[in-house]
Amino acid sequence: MSDPEIHRLLASTGAGQGPPLGIDASGIIRRGHLVRRKRKRFAVLGSAVATGGAVITIAALLAAGRPPEPLPVQPAVPAPMMTSSVPRPLATTEHESPPNGPSPVTSTAVGTTTVPQTR
Repeated sequence: MSDPEIHRLLASTGAGQGPPLGIDASGIIRRGHLVRRKRKRFAVLGSAVATGGAVITIAALLAAGRPPEPLPVQPAVPAPMMTSSVPRPLATTEHESPPNGPSPVTSTAVGTTTVPQTR
């Protein structure tokens, strides 16, 4: 059957005009290329948006999970001295020794013994 015969047969059934006569292969190929090009553009755009979103999300998570920077370490400083420039007298008790024995010894309140200077 040829195209005009099919067209007359379909027109007799009450389907109106029927399908278009003469299907053009180059038009179908051209429309197919347009549809394919549009789908590729959407795919590239979608993958670029997904990649950008993933990079931003990962960067935000890494920045939020990072602990704060530690403060710089200060050099050690010696502890303040608890003594003054004027010496304090310690509570002492003197023990006298026999005349022929050793010189008198002074005992301090802390429990250490020192030899006093001669008077």
